[in-house]
Amino acid sequence: SKFDVHYRLSARFDNELQTISEQINQMLDRVEKSADEALAAKEQLYINEIERQHAEMYALQSQIYPHLLYNTLDCIRSIALYRGVNEISQIATAMGNIFRYCITSSEFSSLQEELNCIQEYFTILQIRFDGRLRLELDIPSEYRHLQIPKMTLQPVVENAVYHGLERVYHDGVLKISCEDKDNYLILTISDNGCGMDPDQFAQLEKQLKMYNTDFQQTSTSGIGLLNIQRRLKVTYGDPGGVWIHSQKGIGTTVNLVIAKKI
Repeated sequence: SKFDVHYRLSARFDNELQTISEQINQMLDRVEKSADEALAAKEQLYINEIERQHAEMYALQSQIYPHLLYNTLDCIRSIALYRGVNEISQIATAMGNIFRYCITSSEFSSLQEELNCIQEYFTILQIRFDGRLRLELDIPSEYRHLQIPKMTLQPVVENAVYHGLERVYHDGVLKISCEDKDNYLILTISDNGCGMDPDQFAQLEKQLKMYNTDFQQTSTSGIGLLNIQRRLKVTYGDPGGVWIHSQKGIGTTVNLVIAKKI
């Protein structure tokens, strides 16, 4: 019959027999433990192999998707040029450049590269809003080489457009500037959009101060800023992070504090 690995000798003996039975039971305990550990190791190896295969499949798919999008955008651009629709050609070209920047594997980029991405984004906005939005850059060249977490300014700019500038009827201006503060640089993104009402601003400010809260418990409009807040805190510690001021009917200003050296 099949051996029961959990079976143990009954230790109801005297003297030598009792000692021998106890030693045999201890040996069986060690054998059972070794067998369990070996089984657990095999299970972990199997899980690791499955995860490796999934990762390899994802990597292969990730190589295909960018080429598909690039080719599609290039096709749109070519058709637009052939049809004489220059605006669509410009949008396709800008989207291709933005996408190329977003999918690079590096976690950091230069401030100049981030500004280039924002300028491409505003190329699209200029067409969409018929020139009603204007981008102003006031960043001295001496700071443009600084390395920052990639996609740090871009989400702030998107928030400024869709939650501020898009909702006003006057010409919109978004300005990006900076201020040197010892070992830190303060990057400022300001707009003359609709601003936030006091309650909305107070809620967002509270969430920013509690940057380690669960993103799922926040409003959709604040997720981008909370994501940036967490990344800046992790990268630079204090006083790195996001500081915001907004006034309804006037506009919103977001300050990003980054270290000059990581």
